[in-house]
Order: sequence, then structure tokens, then C-alpha cells
Amino acid sequence: MRVPDGWLGWWRSFVAEERALVTEIPAITARLREIQAPAIVVTGSADRVVRPATQTALAGALAQARLVRIPDCGHLLPMEAPDVIADLLIRAASRPA
Repeated sequence: MRVPDGWLGWWRSFVAEERALVTEIPAITARLREIQAPAIVVTGSADRVVRPATQTALAGALAQARLVRIPDCGHLLPMEAPDVIADLLIRAASRPA
């Protein structure tokens, strides 16, 4: 297998971003309740990257969140279920403010 050009730089960036995210999670989590905007947390039932309990907790921590589980999909929902994601976005954008 050939490693794509630029892969090493991409990987370093990914690792740096993941480390920053892990470091910042407690501060972010502590303030989720302050978010008063309506939100939709969308998860695939077969997601192997983010645990379902984490997604459920996120929806529960937001003041106005709805949790949507898409059956038989993993982590890359825009690629696996583009029509479902597009429909959710259109419905959310069409709601009166």
C-alpha cells in the first residue's frame, strides 16, 4: 500500500487537534447548559468512533437538543445518509425563529 503524498503533515495536524480537543473537553462540557439555541445531535447507530452514550449525554446537556439516531450508519453520516442529513438541515433551517 502506498502512503498518499502529504499524509504525514495531515496526520500531525490531526494528532494536534485531537490532543487539544481532549484537553478542552472539561471546559466545553461545563458550559454546554448555557447554549440556549435549538440543536440536533445526530448519530449513527453503528458509530464506532463516538460512543452512543457520549452522543446521548451531549443531547442531554444541551438545553434545547433533540437526539436523532440514524439506523445502520456509522460516523460519516453525510456520506452514509446524505438524504437524511439534508432533510434534517432543511427542516431545522425552515423553522420559524
